[in-house]
Amino acid sequence: MLKKCNYSKMKRICAFILAIIMVVSVMVTNNIGSLNVKAAEPVTPPIVIALDPGHSGNDCGAVNANYGTIGDFSEMMCNWKIMWACKEYLEQYENVKVVVTRNYPLQSTSLSQRVNTIVAADALLSVSFHCNASSSSLISGTEVYYSIREPYKSNTKELGADICAGLSKELGLNNRGLKQRPSINYPGRDYLTLIDGPICDGIPAILIEHAYVSNPYDAKVLTNNANLKKMGEIDARAIAKYFGLKPKAGSNVVDMSGYKSKRLYTMGPAQDAPEKALVAYGVHRQTYGWDTSEKYDGQTSGTVG
Repeated sequence: MLKKCNYSKMKRICAFILAIIMVVSVMVTNNIGSLNVKAAEPVTPPIVIALDPGHSGNDCGAVNANYGTIGDFSEMMCNWKIMWACKEYLEQYENVKVVVTRNYPLQSTSLSQRVNTIVAADALLSVSFHCNASSSSLISGTEVYYSIREPYKSNTKELGADICAGLSKELGLNNRGLKQRPSINYPGRDYLTLIDGPICDGIPAILIEHAYVSNPYDAKVLTNNANLKKMGEIDARAIAKYFGLKPKAGSNVVDMSGYKSKRLYTMGPAQDAPEKALVAYGVHRQTYGWDTSEKYDGQTSGTVG
């Protein structure tokens, strides 16, 4: 009988404790704001921009014998300095990650290695830095190569035009405008690997020929390190406009957040899906890249015929 009474008493005590725990739990749940418990804020993925300084290792690129074939004036070194100035400028914007295709000027990297670096980084834009040369010293100026394929052609056209206009206006270079070079062996594709390669993986890409090392005026521009820095900053401002970037607090770069981002969502933003859609999907075609929009619930995606 004693054991029975103790057992009943213990049950009542346990029930009372359990009731208190439940009440406290409800109070904590209802008043979680007063405890200063903050929900985790969503993490915004960084805007990844890939920069490719053209030529590397023993390949010094275009040269002008009047200024030496290797040394500081080789195209390879000019490309590196322009790219680095562009990188430093871009990194002063919020939520930007810059990836480069080689780690130091003389590092030898193949074209395929560079494309693999760009693709592995999930870059949203690829920009390759070059300087030009011609058998004629009369040819001069800046030009930007962009894709022959849509939607990449339309997507990067304004970016290329902004770069050409900026280099011409601020450095007195001849504006040769936008250029395209189709592949001979692969119809419908681009000849330049640093355009075709990223685009085959859905990454918009351009290639900048900043000036002609074979032209006397352009060559003098390129031998000045201050001009190379300015070239990189001009490129960076155009890229910042392309993405509508906002400067970090305390930085001195131009605020481009007032421009609408041209970022290319090659599979279409998720919010475009109909409210009643059960599944959304896209197709990646070999050598062509991602289709330009998502499809839903049995719609045909890809190529017919």
